[in-house]
Amino acid sequence: MENKYLIKLLEENSGYYNVSFSNHYMNWKRYCSIRDALARELKRRGRLAPIKILDLGCGDGWIDFRLKAQFSQKFALNFVGVDLSALSIDLANQRKSYFGHPGCFFFPMDAQNLGLRGEQFDIVITSELIEHLTDPPLLMHEIRRILKNDGLCILTTPQQGGGLQVRLLHHLGDRGKDSDRDRSLDLGFINENEMKRIKLSSGEGLSGAGYGHIAVKSRGEWERCFKKSGFKVQSVRGTGGLLFGAPYLDAQRMLFALALISDVILEKFSFSHLFSEILIFELRK
Repeated sequence: MENKYLIKLLEENSGYYNVSFSNHYMNWKRYCSIRDALARELKRRGRLAPIKILDLGCGDGWIDFRLKAQFSQKFALNFVGVDLSALSIDLANQRKSYFGHPGCFFFPMDAQNLGLRGEQFDIVITSELIEHLTDPPLLMHEIRRILKNDGLCILTTPQQGGGLQVRLLHHLGDRGKDSDRDRSLDLGFINENEMKRIKLSSGEGLSGAGYGHIAVKSRGEWERCFKKSGFKVQSVRGTGGLLFGAPYLDAQRMLFALALISDVILEKFSFSHLFSEILIFELRK
C-alpha cells in the first residue's frame, strides 16, 4: 500500500484508543479546557488588535481550526501550527486549502529548535507534547523566547501517578492485573490481526513522530520546571480524570458514569488538579 494518507487513516483508526468512548471523552474535555483558558485570556486582552497564537505539536491542526471557528467572530486570531511530522503538517495545509480556513498557517518544525523570530506570539498552546520530549526545559526556553512580554502559554500534560480519582478508578477496575493492550484483546476491542500491525508509539507509524511518555512529572515538579524557566504559574487545573481512556472503563459503564459525574462536579473547584490525570497550566511570561 503506497497511499500514505490512507495508511495514516488506518493507523489512527486501529487499536483500542481509537474506539474507546472514554478516550473520546478525554479528548473532548481536553479541548474544552484549552478553549476556556483561551477565552479567559482573550477577554482579558479585549479586541484591540490581531492576536497571534502558536500551537506546538499541532498534528493535523484540528484544535486550531476549531478554536478559529469558535472565536473568529469576536476576535482577530491568527494561528501558526508546527509539528515534527511533515505528513501531519501536509494534511493540515491540505485541509486548510480544501475548506478555505483563513488565518491558519502550518509548518514542519522541531518545537525544541524553532526557526521563528523571538517575541512575536501573544499566546502559545502546547497540548500533550512536553511529556514526549527528552529535554522539557529546552522546550520551555523556546516558548519563552518566542512569547511577547506578558504572553501566555497554555500547556496540558499528564500528571505522574494520576490524581485521587484516577487511583480510585484503577483500584476499582483492578487495572493492575493486565496491560491495556492485553485487556483490549480480552474484551474484544481489537483482534489479533489488528494487533500485529498496530503502531504503539507515534515514532513507529505515519501518524506522527517522536517518543512515548518519557517525561511525565508530578504537578509540583512541573511547577518547579516552569518557574525555573522564567514563567509565573498563573493557574493549574485538572482537565478530566480519563487519560487516554481505559479498557476497564469501557467495559464497566457504571465506573465510567461515576467518573464522568465526579469530573463534572470537581472541575468547578480550584483544587481540581488533585483529582485529574491530565493537568492544564496557564503560564505567564
